[in-house]
Amino acid sequence: MRRERRRRMPIRIDSTGLVARAAFEPVTAEPNYLRDVVCRALSSLSCEKRVQYRDHLLAAIKKAGLNLSECLFMLGCRAETVEDLTAPELAALIRYARITSPNAMPALAAPIREILAAADLEVKISGRAA
Repeated sequence: MRRERRRRMPIRIDSTGLVARAAFEPVTAEPNYLRDVVCRALSSLSCEKRVQYRDHLLAAIKKAGLNLSECLFMLGCRAETVEDLTAPELAALIRYARITSPNAMPALAAPIREILAAADLEVKISGRAA
């Protein structure tokens, strides 16, 4: 098995002289990579922050017009309430949305970026779908 090398995100200096990292784009990311990154990010957050970002993410999913109950049923999630959703289940939900409802992804991109920023993860930009 080949070990994947991680690249640091390219650094740019904007017009104000501040250093900015190139943005990860959840809308075009490969679904499995997106799931893995989100799961890792959510798992690294404290319980309080995870609850906060989970609620923000679920609100964005509902706002995007996705039927949350139907998505969770199709994924086989056993959680009886949204409070019972684990980080892997939330990540699988995002992957499912990316595959089945790509038009909903722009609404989910901001919450996903916030989760990644809060977890302070370095992600590769090349996790793009073909």
